[in-house]
Amino acid sequence: MNTAATGAAFQERSNIACLVTTAVIYPAILVIAFLNPTPGTLIGLLIAGVVLQVIALAVLHAAAAVFTRAEPDDERVRAIAHRSDRLGGLVLAVGVFLVVCLTIAQGLAAPEGFAPGSFASPIITGYVLFAVFVASELARMAHAAVLHRRA
Repeated sequence: MNTAATGAAFQERSNIACLVTTAVIYPAILVIAFLNPTPGTLIGLLIAGVVLQVIALAVLHAAAAVFTRAEPDDERVRAIAHRSDRLGGLVLAVGVFLVVCLTIAQGLAAPEGFAPGSFASPIITGYVLFAVFVASELARMAHAAVLHRRA
């Protein structure tokens, strides 16, 4: 629970900042990683992406704090967070189920093993699982942004 007196306006701006930075950075990382599917590629790109996002969010949150007046959190902010978390969890659950289906299909396609970069590679499974996580977070943040605007 957020105990600081940030209020709905700051929460909305913070959510939009997180949504935009996540939507820009991580899909680009996944595209680059899919073009060169090695274990080190995704790890290196993720480290760079996290550092870039931390810097961007620090700047955006500082700007939001300067231009937003402090208000106490209310029930509406908590309800939006709860509803958005539920949607993100649903997207994640469906995505993980689909990754399980992908893993089964990979085993059927290449029962003797796999070639690096092939459809049956566990590296590809890891990339798809990370893509599902990103999709879940984007769905959660986009839903929260819509609910903040509607309310």
